[in-house]
Amino acid sequence: NDNIEKLLSLCKVYLELNEAADANDQAVQGVRNFVAQAEATILSRVDFVDSDTALPAHEAYVRKIGRRGFRKSRAKVFTTNYDLTLEEAARRLRFTIIDGFSHSLDQIYDRQHFEFDIVRREAGKDAPDYIPNVFQLYKLHGSTDWRRIGPDVVRSRDNEIGKPVLIYPRSSKYQEAFEPPYLD
Repeated sequence: NDNIEKLLSLCKVYLELNEAADANDQAVQGVRNFVAQAEATILSRVDFVDSDTALPAHEAYVRKIGRRGFRKSRAKVFTTNYDLTLEEAARRLRFTIIDGFSHSLDQIYDRQHFEFDIVRREAGKDAPDYIPNVFQLYKLHGSTDWRRIGPDVVRSRDNEIGKPVLIYPRSSKYQEAFEPPYLD
């Protein structure tokens, strides 16, 4: 049937049961190749956002976040979507997103970055001035621009760099959600 989650779950179970199989086992290699191709296809289908993508609903949503008084705690947006629609809408509207990544190059994930905020410090003032149009974004299932390189998760849209950090549709998604960076 059309249930990709069930199919990928069965493939994962099959591969776990045959983990010790000979590396030349064609059936096991065929399932591994199918899973890799399915994951690459999912990634390509959800990585559709670029500077020309029309995002009127997302931009309206981001503007509503911006109406929140900036003296209140920052808005926290949670999503299970992999795509970059909120990030692109925020970029277009000149919003700043706090999403666990450093604001330097290379952008590296560290959960401590969620504790940071963006403020303006003016000479002669003791208190920081919290700037408007900042919100926190939590991507619970990963993102199309997250890549694992060794122990780090970095931001990159280059599919040749690292391994995508996504929770794919399969029965193990609940267990995977309890691992970093998703749990953070």
